[in-house]
Amino acid sequence: MLQAACGYGELSFQLEEGEVLMSDTNQSEPAAESEMTESGGRDWSRLLLVILFALIYQVAEVIFFAVALFQVVCMLVTGDRNDRLNEFAGTLTGYIYQVLEYICLRSDVQPWPLGESA
Repeated sequence: MLQAACGYGELSFQLEEGEVLMSDTNQSEPAAESEMTESGGRDWSRLLLVILFALIYQVAEVIFFAVALFQVVCMLVTGDRNDRLNEFAGTLTGYIYQVLEYICLRSDVQPWPLGESA
């Protein structure tokens, strides 16, 4: 009798003489190799996408600071903030957040232009 314990209880298996619980054949190795190849391909494509979105982030960051600077100038000149510019800044910060989540591997959802829109 074979017994195994885990955090939630015990499992026990009764094996007859000559029975094998798990076979040690090489049939599963090609599947494991193909999984590693697919995983490696996904890793490389993810790396390329992270680099692409890092470049997109750099452009969005420049736009963000230009919007912020223009908003300050508008406040100094008119004494009030520009509502349309404020709405655009909110949308842009949401997009930058999505890009950073993808770059930091916190999300698998690709931001616009390759995935969902912001």
